[in-house]
Amino acid sequence: MDFGFWYRATVEQWRLLIDPEAALLGGFLRKWRDENKGQSDAFLKGVARNVSDAFDEIIKLENAKVKN
Repeated sequence: MDFGFWYRATVEQWRLLIDPEAALLGGFLRKWRDENKGQSDAFLKGVARNVSDAFDEIIKLENAKVKN
């Protein structure tokens, strides 16, 4: 088993999560900082769903490390 795969996959998922150019947490924080105002409910729900899905992927990767 290539344990390096799990490490690289987890690191890549975190990189995507915090990327200020992506539609996840980093992008949300950049938009919030740059616009200095609240966002619409629809926008916030979309970001929340995307960030939740990204964290779910990280959790799956971490759980796979423990089992293998």
